[in-house]
Amino acid sequence: MKFNKAIGSNGDIGIWHETFLVRAGEYECVYNNMPLRGLAKASKHIDAVGRAGTASGRLGRTDGSDAPVSDDGAERGT
Repeated sequence: MKFNKAIGSNGDIGIWHETFLVRAGEYECVYNNMPLRGLAKASKHIDAVGRAGTASGRLGRTDGSDAPVSDDGAERGT
């Protein structure tokens, strides 16, 4: 409360909070070049390679070969 009173409502700083109800295993969070936080720290962390290299792969809709870049860094489709 002290922080909120100090910044007032001048628009310099905003606070955003959302709540979602989701079934177990039906969410993802993406982190790059930073320590694990939030959902990744509280749940299972996997590297985004292979099937997990694309959102469709992580959702089980593809085998991950639809990624524009292969796991070794080579561009696909060129």
